[in-house]
Amino acid sequence: MPSIDKSDIIAYFAGLRPSCGDDFIIRHEEKVPGFINAAGIESPGLTAAPAIAVMVRKLRDKSGLTLNKKITYKKYRKKTVHLFDIPFSKTKQLIKEDAGYGDIVCRCEMVSAKEIEDAVKRGAKTLDGIKFRTRAQAGRCHGGFCTARIMKMLSLKTGKPLISITKRGAGSEIIKEDKADD
Repeated sequence: MPSIDKSDIIAYFAGLRPSCGDDFIIRHEEKVPGFINAAGIESPGLTAAPAIAVMVRKLRDKSGLTLNKKITYKKYRKKTVHLFDIPFSKTKQLIKEDAGYGDIVCRCEMVSAKEIEDAVKRGAKTLDGIKFRTRAQAGRCHGGFCTARIMKMLSLKTGKPLISITKRGAGSEIIKEDKADD
């Protein structure tokens, strides 16, 4: 595309998704009672989702599986603040109420320190947990600017050492501990 300059591109990505050979494996697994497999959903998966849901429900009913309503289930969560979503006048008011809203951690997605702190309070324990709740690290630099700061904030707020902070959970540690003897 001639309209895109190479200097506008920061990262290139290529992706693969697992494929098991067959398209649309949807079945109750007899060897694993209570488990319905929905795998190999490739190209038309999004448009097929409603039909897949109906099929899974029928499999659930046919196999005698029951679902119990979670007693503590909350249908609606308190709406979270995202600075990129609100007018600047509202942002100014939030900063007056809590200076953490004026401390921008992720420049690309306009995510403040207060938003990250709130995400941790709501259960984020990993870098991806922060990303999914706030969009920090999802911008143009893919976390090149903000990841180190978010890691420090996660460490402080969770009480975990920096070397225990992960991208997505165990096995995705960002900082490798040096086990070499000095």
